[in-house]
Amino acid sequence: MKAPKPWNAGAPRQPVWDSVLPELTPLIASLRKNQQIQFAYCGGTTPGSRRIITPGQLYAVNGFSGHYLSGYCHLRNAERTFLVARMRAVQAL
Repeated sequence: MKAPKPWNAGAPRQPVWDSVLPELTPLIASLRKNQQIQFAYCGGTTPGSRRIITPGQLYAVNGFSGHYLSGYCHLRNAERTFLVARMRAVQAL
């Protein structure tokens, strides 16, 4: 039996470089300035935990709703992907 494919395997990513959506504008600004951000994440293995991220890419995934932010998570010391809809109280550092 084959292992299931990851949720985004083969699904093309559409980078987001500009938006009027209020939840995306601070993320876009941080990406442009190469600036870390901090937020509470309502998902993952520790819901509500504060995260500090060095953002890498903001994008949508064909076939999936919402926007995603990938980057280096300083809490986990690894690359992570976050669903923007689950991010709360986003602040630039």
